[in-house]
Amino acid sequence: MRRKESIFQKILRISVMLFVLLYSLYPIIWVFMSSFKSRMDIMNSPLKIPTQLFLSGYEEVFRTTPVLTYFTNSLIVATTSTFISVMIVALAAYVVARFDFKLKNAVVAMFASTMFIPGIAISYPIFRMIKAFGLYDTKTGLILTYISFNVAVSFFVIRSYFLSIPKELDEAALIDGAGYGSIFFRIILPIARPGITSAGIITFLGNWNDFYYALLLTGSDRSRTMPVMVYNFTSSFRGNLCAMFASMVISMLPTIVLFCLTSEQIVKSMSDGAVKG
Repeated sequence: MRRKESIFQKILRISVMLFVLLYSLYPIIWVFMSSFKSRMDIMNSPLKIPTQLFLSGYEEVFRTTPVLTYFTNSLIVATTSTFISVMIVALAAYVVARFDFKLKNAVVAMFASTMFIPGIAISYPIFRMIKAFGLYDTKTGLILTYISFNVAVSFFVIRSYFLSIPKELDEAALIDGAGYGSIFFRIILPIARPGITSAGIITFLGNWNDFYYALLLTGSDRSRTMPVMVYNFTSSFRGNLCAMFASMVISMLPTIVLFCLTSEQIVKSMSDGAVKG
């Protein structure tokens, strides 16, 4: 029987939660407030809440940078690569979670090993490969590169959720004459939607926020993404603090909105997948 929580314990728990929440949100709130300040306010009163809103930073960003091009590139690259990556990983996770075969443990170890390979360590062969196929400075080159990002995390998230689904569903569908492809797409995927969504969000955020390969594999505005735009303002335009903070807000806003809209699915997948994960 669970012991009743005392008032002191409840206050302590809530206080710790509020502290962690404020500690996590403070940098985002500070950047957001600073984007609406004047340069003098940022320099003289960096922690003060703005009493007057200035849009000069946002005006500078849209005037000097093709923001819509960068945003569209990020959206196309991150969405396409995430969809392809999650579908491939889901197929692999389904096989590992539902079937027994000789090299099963080796496959799991192979996915886990990708977590220990630094992205910079393989950047040179990736760059040479993209150049050799004529995909430098193209969105296709970035998509093919991003497909391999966060594969291990997605695999284990989806696999743990598949393990929580009773195998009796597969057996009943086989008795009814359904094939493995039909079982996967018509039965397993709809049930595992929270797990698939979580893996998709994790992969999407990683692809959206990637800066290193977005800079390495592109050379013009036609293919570059939002992190490169933020880098341009934090390096070439350091004197314009308003534009720098505005560019950060524009880059962060889509991911924050996406996470808020799908947070319930992520929590559900983590709690359900933890049963057998």
